[in-house]
Amino acid sequence: MTPPAPASSTSARELDLARRRVRRGLVQAIAVPVTVAAVLVVLILAFRMYSDTRTVMDRDQYDRIRIGDTRADVLTRLPRLSLDGAPAGVDPEPPDAGDCEYYRAVKYESAPAYRLCFKDDRLASKAVVTDVDNEEGLPR
Repeated sequence: MTPPAPASSTSARELDLARRRVRRGLVQAIAVPVTVAAVLVVLILAFRMYSDTRTVMDRDQYDRIRIGDTRADVLTRLPRLSLDGAPAGVDPEPPDAGDCEYYRAVKYESAPAYRLCFKDDRLASKAVVTDVDNEEGLPR
């Protein structure tokens, strides 16, 4: 017969309890920020995909828009969202172009894009803009 295990002292139980609390706190200190960051990444990617699909204009829509059309008339034929600005690498806006908006020609691609410029609430110009050649990767 084995002798009964000695009863643990109060200080040993308290030390064990304190160690468990520290472990739990450490897990929470790591898990909560990682979980929040993962949720934010998923939300950002979901919004990005949503906005990328809502900024695409069909070629037929673009062709039906005419220079001189009013902004109110054109807006009824445009996608719900436009790009936040000119896509990287496209030609600059023409001088005195007014207020320009950009729409994707291809889903998930920023160029080529359709540029519509309004001046005095009328469509002043429209163009298909593409990525201009740059000098990256050229030998010096």
